[in-house]
Amino acid sequence: MYDQLVGYSQKDFSPVPQLAESWQVSDDELTWPYKIRQGVKWSDGQPLTAKDAAYTFNRILKGTFEQTNFGNYVANIKDVKAPDDTTLVMVTKKPSPTMLRLAVPILPEHVWKDIDEKKVSTFDNENNAVGSGPFVLAERSTGQFVRLTVNKSYWGGAPRSTSSSTGSSNNADAMIQAIRRVRSTSPTGSTRRRSTRSRTPPGITAVAGDYSGFDELAFNTGAALDSGEPIGDGHPALKDKRVRQAIAHAVDKQALVQRVLGGYGSPATRIIPSLYQNLTFQPGDGEAFNFDLAEANRLLGRGQLQGLRRRQGQGDAQRRPAAALPAVRQAGVQHLPAVGPVHEGWLRDIGIATDAKVVEENRLTEIIGQGEYDMFE
Repeated sequence: MYDQLVGYSQKDFSPVPQLAESWQVSDDELTWPYKIRQGVKWSDGQPLTAKDAAYTFNRILKGTFEQTNFGNYVANIKDVKAPDDTTLVMVTKKPSPTMLRLAVPILPEHVWKDIDEKKVSTFDNENNAVGSGPFVLAERSTGQFVRLTVNKSYWGGAPRSTSSSTGSSNNADAMIQAIRRVRSTSPTGSTRRRSTRSRTPPGITAVAGDYSGFDELAFNTGAALDSGEPIGDGHPALKDKRVRQAIAHAVDKQALVQRVLGGYGSPATRIIPSLYQNLTFQPGDGEAFNFDLAEANRLLGRGQLQGLRRRQGQGDAQRRPAAALPAVRQAGVQHLPAVGPVHEGWLRDIGIATDAKVVEENRLTEIIGQGEYDMFE
C-alpha cells in the first residue's frame, strides 16, 4: 500500500529505486540528495512530491507516537528538506549505511497534516488509507485477512491481478487451504518458511528463499515514558544482564531451526540477517551465546538476582522463580506458537517458569508500548 524511498532487489535485497529514482552522497558521506519520481499520484489522485517525503521524515523526527516504530531509522538524521518537488535532501550526524535501507512508508502530507498528536492514536486509517503503492486497502478483519485492490494509477504499472488477499492463521494447513482459495497471495517470509514444511498440494509450487528479517525472544528491561517515568509490569530480574544471558544460553537455536522451521532458517548470532553478506559480523571466541545449560545455571547462580532464588539446600536444577514470567507471542507469525512450548521447556530446565499467551500483532504492539509483559517472541 505504501512506497519507501528505496526498494529492495528480489534477487539479493540490494537497494533499488522506488519513489527515489536515483540518489547521491557527498564526499563526507553526510549529505544525501534523492531524486523523487515525477508524475507519481496518491491513491486518491493527488500528486506525490518530495515535500511528502520530507514531511514524513520530519514528522518522525519531531513526533512521539511515530518514534515508537520508526525512531531508530531517523536517529542519525539531523535535517530533512525538499528544496523542490523532485528533490529530497537529508543530512546525517555521521556516515551511515542505513540511508539506502530506510524502511519508512512515505505518507501523504495532505492527509496527515490535519492529524495531530491528540488524534493520531484514534485515527481510522483502515477506512481512510491513502498510499502510493501498487495496492489499495479494500477490507480488513483483524487476525483473519486483509483484502487489497489494484491501484490502477500506480507509477510502476498496475499489477496484473485484480485483487490480493493475505490471510492470518495459526495453523499451517489452514493457511495452505486459504492459499488454494485465492489466486494471489502475499505470504510473509516466516509464512513461506512454514509452508514449505507442509506437503505441497497440487497446483502450488513451494519456493524456499532467504528471509530478510529475524525472529527474536525480547525482554522487558524496564519500560518507561519519554520523561523517564517507569511504566508497565516487567519482572525486575530481567534488568540483570546475567539473567538475560542465562536465557540466551538455555535456547538451542539450531534445534529451533530443525524442529520448528523444518531446516528453513539459520541460527542467529547477530541482529543483521545473514542475507546481507556485506554487513555480516561474527562474534569472537567466547562471545557467542551457544546452547549451554550448565553455563545458564552458572549465570543464574551468581549474585542476588531479583526475583529468582534457589531452594535452600538444593542444586541449580531445583531453582524456582518467585513468580512466573508472563510472555506473549504474535498470532500473525505462523511458526511462533510452535516455538513457544519449546522455549518454555528449555527455561524450565534452568528453573524459570513462563506463562505465555498468543495475541494478534497489533495487540502485541500495544502491549509492548505499555510495557505490560516480561518477554515476547
